[in-house]
Amino acid sequence: MTTASRRKILCVDDEPSMLEMMQTIIEVSGYAYAAAANGPDALQKILDERPDLVILDYMMPGMSGAEVFRTLRNDPQYSRVRETPVLLLTAKSDNAEEQRQLLNEGIVGYLPKPFQFLYLLTIVDDVLKTAKVPDQMAS
Repeated sequence: MTTASRRKILCVDDEPSMLEMMQTIIEVSGYAYAAAANGPDALQKILDERPDLVILDYMMPGMSGAEVFRTLRNDPQYSRVRETPVLLLTAKSDNAEEQRQLLNEGIVGYLPKPFQFLYLLTIVDDVLKTAKVPDQMAS
């Protein structure tokens, strides 16, 4: 796979060890990797780097993953990247109602923490196979 054709995945987590682990998994699998440690940084990187997929931690200080997702989908500033697929990471098991609501709003899925490397890659591959290719020329 050439560098130009590599799909980019933005990983967002406030835990540096989680970002390091995801970087290893993603890069070894041939995907390009980008990272953000919080919600505002994630939103800026989505605008700047236009990733093919965002893997977003659900529980982060300041701005939760759900808030990042809803900002991406609803704020006119993000209209050019609104359709970027978002996968949420979650260690919480008691938020079934919000999970259901976010799925209805367009989250492509949830990945429970901790997760197996192969499981992460299977989900990433599946999401990227079915994701719309964004029109990079759109204004």
